[in-house]
Amino acid sequence: AAYVEQLRNGDVTSGYFGIKMCIGDTAHGGELDYSDDLNLLIKVDDPHPLRYTPDDEYRIDVISSRGLAYSAPLTSVPFELALKVEKRKFYRVEIIRESDGEPAAISNPIWIN
Repeated sequence: AAYVEQLRNGDVTSGYFGIKMCIGDTAHGGELDYSDDLNLLIKVDDPHPLRYTPDDEYRIDVISSRGLAYSAPLTSVPFELALKVEKRKFYRVEIIRESDGEPAAISNPIWIN
């Protein structure tokens, strides 16, 4: 029952990295009202040991409703990031495997009114 509730709330990540993100008390899959003092907090951790290869190169992309908001090599896991929120409709995270450009993990968005 607890897992189904998480699915309904959108608090899930697809892929083989754990992505945690929030804006204030709102986690991914949630919705909040915009204000000027918001920060997006992101943590990437818990790679699946059968899929994650530390020798592979990965990139973290933070995507908003207006395109790429941040991109950088994912040089270590765990990885933490804080970004100032701009007035956008959503933010979400993708972890990209550089060898083939395919996503290794995708988060649900945080929706902003």
